[in-house]
Amino acid sequence: LLVQTGYSNISLAAVAERFVIPVEALQGKSRERQTAWARQVAMYLMREETGASLFQIGEHLGGRDHTTVMHGCAAVTKRMDADPRARAYGAATRALLRG
Repeated sequence: LLVQTGYSNISLAAVAERFVIPVEALQGKSRERQTAWARQVAMYLMREETGASLFQIGEHLGGRDHTTVMHGCAAVTKRMDADPRARAYGAATRALLRG
């Protein structure tokens, strides 16, 4: 759990850096399009890279419900399947995460 927690924080920092928004925005309530998309990418990467539970991911992102995390992960998967630019952006963010 501690490894996942620490790695999840790194995930947030990498996503925030890639999307040029503060980590606090990922954890906040904003529904602005870019912030919401960045938050969904963070959900997806935290799920894929850490294996953290939906509940744990939701807690790291401002106490969101597990169903919100499920929706976010599904939205990113769908968009990456359909849009090569989104896929490239996700890969670049994942590369930042891995160093």
